[in-house]
Amino acid sequence: MIFIDNKTTNPHFNLALEEYLLTKFDDEVFMIWQNEKSIIIGKNQNTLSQINYEYVRANKINVARRITGGGTVYHDHGNLNYTFISKFNCEFNLYSVFTAPIIEVLNDLGAKAELKGRNDIVIKDKKISGNAQCVLSNRILCHGTLLYDSNIDVLETALDVAGTAVSSVGVKSVRSRVTNIIEQLDQKIDIDAFRTLVIAKIVDKYNAVRYELSPDDIAQVNKKVEEKFGTWDWNYGYSPAYSFKKKIRKGPGDIEFNMEVKDGLIKEVKIFGDFFSQLDKIDIETALKGIRHNPESVTEVLSKFDIDKYFWGLTIDDLTECMF
Repeated sequence: MIFIDNKTTNPHFNLALEEYLLTKFDDEVFMIWQNEKSIIIGKNQNTLSQINYEYVRANKINVARRITGGGTVYHDHGNLNYTFISKFNCEFNLYSVFTAPIIEVLNDLGAKAELKGRNDIVIKDKKISGNAQCVLSNRILCHGTLLYDSNIDVLETALDVAGTAVSSVGVKSVRSRVTNIIEQLDQKIDIDAFRTLVIAKIVDKYNAVRYELSPDDIAQVNKKVEEKFGTWDWNYGYSPAYSFKKKIRKGPGDIEFNMEVKDGLIKEVKIFGDFFSQLDKIDIETALKGIRHNPESVTEVLSKFDIDKYFWGLTIDDLTECMF
């Protein structure tokens, strides 16, 4: 086994690196890594139904889609992530093999952790780790989060989608009670010390040898970021078809958007409300069809119209707010 102590915190690079190691390497791999503030979406999920979009955008939180299934998670510098890659010679969705050394480290620290349910590590019935898997080229990847000293308030707010109605065939995340590992330790150590203990456990258990990414490795991973993992098409457009409905009250009255979105493109849109208009809203509805469901594309289209003549007293920003 080789191990990679990955210090890069760009989520798009790190998720691209996982796919690269899974498909291009023959060795068994263990990687430990962290991300800057990010929301990581499961492969089969509808991005907009999982995030508080306005909060995420205002706070410059990255949104990235991974290649494994499961639910949405929040990462920051208080969260540690680990990845195992090996030949696919075990049962899919068998997490005990991969989580065992992580649980050993936690138990060595007196945290009394255990694998519970399908894919969670818990301490005193509170979740500190979620895990997911995928299989490609007869190799299996299993990765997990470790909430060590993460900002739980930001986690809850960033994943709070109350106030919108988005329904799709994507998998909805299950909100579980969570806790930080550091809160469960009698002897507090910082996350770097915890990271060192995890690496030491893997080296001892698997006789793992450190591997440093080469310039060619990095170039190939960056190519994956450019072509897939850093793109809107993957992180938003890959979402399943969904219906979006939102109503707000602004200025003189209510306005409501009802949309059908497929492959990230607005296929149908209907606008309702008790607003006053000089011109028919059908012009706006028609113009929005076929464009990407993202603020930049919507703003570009709306800027071509004299919005006040269609929605008296409202602005482009008001309309955009109602569409996300």
